[in-house]
Amino acid sequence: MLNRVRAKLDRDLHSTKYYIHRLSNRSYLPPLFPLDREIIRDIQTKGVHLTSLEKLDIASVPDLEQIANQAAHRLVFATSAQVDQKEASGCFAELDPIDLMTQYPEIFRWGLDPRILNIAENCIGLPPAYLGVSFRRSFANQRQVGTHLWHLDAEDYHVVRIIVYLNNVDLAGGAFEYIPRSHRLSYRSFKGIDSIADQQMQRVIPADKWKACPGKAGTVIIANTGQTFHHGKVSVNQERLALIYAYTSRQPKDLELAKTHCPTEKFRECLAEQLSERELSCVYDWR
Repeated sequence: MLNRVRAKLDRDLHSTKYYIHRLSNRSYLPPLFPLDREIIRDIQTKGVHLTSLEKLDIASVPDLEQIANQAAHRLVFATSAQVDQKEASGCFAELDPIDLMTQYPEIFRWGLDPRILNIAENCIGLPPAYLGVSFRRSFANQRQVGTHLWHLDAEDYHVVRIIVYLNNVDLAGGAFEYIPRSHRLSYRSFKGIDSIADQQMQRVIPADKWKACPGKAGTVIIANTGQTFHHGKVSVNQERLALIYAYTSRQPKDLELAKTHCPTEKFRECLAEQLSERELSCVYDWR
């Protein structure tokens, strides 16, 4: 009992310090382009902004989709055995992060573009930690397991995830789906249920209030997934290929979970020669 009380006090203290720090940092947030201000407004009100690689027009890596399509062939080949065993292996497979960073470094670098970092920082309210990027192949196995279940991301109080579709994704193909933040939903609404399937969610929020994000290849979803209940819709008729970028504050609520996303320690010496001071801080200062 005493240990539970202490753990709760520690969590409350960490949360209080986090939000005080966030409040005091408001005047230091980087300026934004008009389009990026719209992104932040949507994330603050809805939890999610839907755009595209073409609209974002990230100058540092203008050919991200082309490079990612090359990597997709490697991903499909590397995960073919998992597809054969998908009934037992969950809902997705990912390209090995070391392969991704060594063979396609531009994909990793896209997530460090100054505009992307400015968006992440304004959304989080604090200097961002760049957790890295995953290249994910979601299976069409019609099972609501893993990330197909409704959840909040647990790395931090505010988590920014940027999802880039690399194939056309319809409502039956694993589209990202979320509950708008205006519903003020929390885990308390589910009375201790951790694995929130569609049936549990529908008892709390009617399905006609859920917001799905289908889109063509090149669609980009920017979301505060630490504050917005979300999931990938169950894939019925097609697989989904997507890049998933992640950001938290530099004092994340669950540091060990945050560090699992990308093995950047293996590349510290190499990246130190390539990245700016700000980029290096985003990758390493919080680890």
